[in-house]
Amino acid sequence: MLPQLVLDDPAQLKALADPRRMAILRLLIDAPLTSAQLAEALEETVPRLQYHVNELHRAELIEVVDQLLRGNLVQRVYRARARYYTLASSLLQGEAGREHLQQSASALLERARDDLHRLFQRPPAGFDPASDLLHTQRILYVAPEDRPRLHQRLRDLLAEFSQGDDPQHRYQLTLLGWPTPRDPDAK
Repeated sequence: MLPQLVLDDPAQLKALADPRRMAILRLLIDAPLTSAQLAEALEETVPRLQYHVNELHRAELIEVVDQLLRGNLVQRVYRARARYYTLASSLLQGEAGREHLQQSASALLERARDDLHRLFQRPPAGFDPASDLLHTQRILYVAPEDRPRLHQRLRDLLAEFSQGDDPQHRYQLTLLGWPTPRDPDAK
């Protein structure tokens, strides 16, 4: 598995625009799995999930790492091609780039909403929202020339805490930031 894969094909971004595919990819970053195992983990039917697995495979975001023979049936074992995915700046240019970014951000937020819903429906043992949940929205004051420095510091912080693979110590963070005009309702 590669440490990072830069997505430079619009088809890859389109494949990730679906929250279900993001969930599949996240599971395959953690461990190689068959479609049946993915379906069980995501509480989906295998045929419905297989379509999304095929789309991720077609977009070269996941790969087949093994094949298991179960009677007369061959099951493919899939894994993510990389631990982290980033977008090439070329995908974010022009009208098409804005549309790709909007789809990607919407899918990211939808997936975060679904994950939070599941968290509160079935909290893990020992979950304490007061100490375990970071919940904030802030307006930062960052000049355009300072944004690259802010982005790099955030990337460095994320890299520092992205080491390890113990599923007992996973902590999900969804982070989006954008320039925003002054609040039109402010006096």
